[in-house]
Amino acid sequence: MNVRIMIVACLLLFSTSLTAFAASTTEGRTVCQQTGWQGTYLLPVQSGDTIFADQLQFNPGGSITFSGSYYPEQMLTEGTSSQGVGSWECRKDGTIAATIFFASYSGDGTNLSLQYHARATMIFSFLEGGSIRRDVMAVRLYFSDADPTDPNGGFIVNLPPSQPEYSKLGVNLSDLGL
Repeated sequence: MNVRIMIVACLLLFSTSLTAFAASTTEGRTVCQQTGWQGTYLLPVQSGDTIFADQLQFNPGGSITFSGSYYPEQMLTEGTSSQGVGSWECRKDGTIAATIFFASYSGDGTNLSLQYHARATMIFSFLEGGSIRRDVMAVRLYFSDADPTDPNGGFIVNLPPSQPEYSKLGVNLSDLGL
């Protein structure tokens, strides 16, 4: 086969693939505005020799939940957090903005006591392969004697920058031998 014909054929195939990809991800809508990306995302969390998982659940309609598989294990010894609940929305730039509200408790081996409420606001980006990355996060803490419903109350905690990547949990029929 002629080299020129092969190059033209490859270019046509490549440009067709790019056009199809662009059409599936844009068509005037960002990935965030499309359906199919919502669901459960997992992030492994190492604690000593044990690996736990943070779980983010983006629900259609704009609600979000957050929990960690380590919450029950550390409840009485180190304290724990409540499940985080909140909202998400698509931003014009195609990223996801989410705010989650939760409470944190300390444990003394026998009892739990409320330490603070927290509101975490985050921006997530979509990555190839169906994962998401938390690009930025700010946390506002409210001690137990402060009104956690006051949007300007409490104080902002400066956290070290990190950009963890959450993997989407999909249906795995191979577990059933299918």
